[in-house]
Amino acid sequence: MTDRELLELIANQVGKLTNDFSEFKNEQKKTNKEIQILSNTVTRIEQEQGKKLDALFDGYIQNNDRLNRIEKAVENQQEYILKRVK
Repeated sequence: MTDRELLELIANQVGKLTNDFSEFKNEQKKTNKEIQILSNTVTRIEQEQGKKLDALFDGYIQNNDRLNRIEKAVENQQEYILKRVK
């Protein structure tokens, strides 16, 4: 193999490596964009679901408060009824 042939072989290999590296960088950019899109989607879902969960917890607290008031009213009525029965 002559020096010229060896130099051409090296040049071809460097060219292939350069193309492969360019393709790798393009794929990496696509992957980074996909990761960013996924991250934005996850953030949006967390915010939307967080609002829904807050509403559910508020409803739970309201129901719990209402049940406590009803329970107190029933206790008062029971005491009144028991006093009347005796």
